[in-house]
Parts: sequence; structure tokens; C-alpha cells
Amino acid sequence: MLMSIKNAIVKLPFGGSNGGIRVDTRGMSVAELDRLTRRYATDMAKHGFFSPAIDVPGPDYGTNENTMAVMMDAYRHYKPNDVNHMCSVSGKPKDVGGIKGRSEAPGLGTFYALRHYLNDAELMKANGMKPGVKGKTVVLQGLGLVGYHFGKIA
Repeated sequence: MLMSIKNAIVKLPFGGSNGGIRVDTRGMSVAELDRLTRRYATDMAKHGFFSPAIDVPGPDYGTNENTMAVMMDAYRHYKPNDVNHMCSVSGKPKDVGGIKGRSEAPGLGTFYALRHYLNDAELMKANGMKPGVKGKTVVLQGLGLVGYHFGKIA
């Protein structure tokens, strides 16, 4: 729901669902992960839950650019006549149609939101703080992709 609201605010027609596979990947080879990802993507497409017009998955916990490229390729093989197959996922590598800065974007957006909050004089006064980012310290809980880039930017 939050993803739908965030995207609606900036007038993007994205957001609203999550899905995944619960599996311990630590003992799996790259080939096994690729086969699992392809099967997941193909099954999602077969049941009408995955296409550029229905749901466009993006990377999340336990996935990366390669995962998204494999999903896009699986969709392309399942729907070979869909000329929009490159739009079937986000977060893929730049060399297969990804967007520069995609990995950094969530952390950067988090920083922009925090900066906007810290620059609100009224809110800062209510919290007993001076407006602005300067002189502030942040604490990160978790250092995944978002936390890493947020910390680097902040």
C-alpha cells in the first residue's frame, strides 16, 4: 500500500504488490538460482500476475540486478511477441536496458525526504532542534542497498 501511495504522489503508475520465494539461497549455485528465478517469473506470467501492463517487479531483499535480468529474459521467452518485454522489470543492469542511478535512488530519495524534514523550521522548533542538515548525526539500522546509499549520501 505504501508503494502505491508513494508512486501516486509523484504520478507514477507503479506500486501495490509484493511477491517472492522463501528459500535459503546460501547453498545454491548461480545456475540453480537462475532456474528458480526463471520458473517463478514464468509461473507468474502464466497466471497473469507479471507483465509490463500488470505488475513490474523490482529488486528487493535477496535479489539484485542479475535476478531482474533473468526475470526479464524469462518473460521475453514466455511472451516472445511482447515488444515491451524490456519494461517487464525494473532494476536490471544498464547493459540490458537498466537506468543509471537506479541502485542509489531509494537511498537518495530517503536523504531528500530527511533533508526536507530537517529544513522545516516549524517542525524543528517543535522538536527542539535547529533547522538544517549541518551538525546533525544519523544512525542507520541495517546496511542493505537503501541504507548503504543513504549512509554514503548523508
